Amino acid sequence: MPGPAGAGPGHCPAPFESGRSESRQTRLVSPFYRPASASSFRVRMKEGRSRKGKGSRMSTLSVGRFGEEAAAGFLQSRGWRILSRNVRHGRGEVDIVASKGRVLAFVEVKCRQDSDHGHPLEAITRGKQREIARVARAWIRERGLPKGTLARFDAVAVFYGPDGSVRIEHVPDAWWLE
Repeated sequence: MPGPAGAGPGHCPAPFESGRSESRQTRLVSPFYRPASASSFRVRMKEGRSRKGKGSRMSTLSVGRFGEEAAAGFLQSRGWRILSRNVRHGRGEVDIVASKGRVLAFVEVKCRQDSDHGHPLEAITRGKQREIARVARAWIRERGLPKGTLARFDAVAVFYGPDGSVRIEHVPDAWWLE
C-alpha cells in the first residue's frame, strides 16, 4: 500500500532495525486495507464459556480475553511462536509478542461482537501505535534483538458472531513508524 509522497520502503527506526538501511514510510491502518496475504478463517467458541451482559453477549473484558486467546491460537496454527503475552511497560501494553523465522512481531489484537463500533482495526489509533512502539522498544532493550531479525507491528482482528462463530484476520506489518 503506498505511503506518503517521498517515503520509501524500508525499516522501522532504531531499535527496530537490524542490518537494513532504507527509510520506513508511514502506513495507516484502514478498515478497507486487506492485503492478499491477510489470513481469515472461522472457528467455533468452546461450549460452556461463561457469558455476561444481555443475552448471549460477553462483557468487554471477556471479549478482549477471548479475542487474544483466539488470536494466539491462530498465530500458533500458522507457525508463529508466542514469546510473551500482555507485555506492559508504564501504562502501555502489547497483546502478543511472537516470532517466526527472522521476524519478531508485536501484535495488537482487537475484537468486536458486532459492527456497531466499526471494524476492529479502526480502534488502533496513532496514539495506540506510539504506545505499542514504546512497549516494544522496552521489550527489545530488556531481551535484545538478534542480528538479522526484523521487528514489525502486526494487527489481528477477531470478529465474534452472535452464533458463537469467530472470524480472524491477520494483517502483517499493519503500520510503520516515521
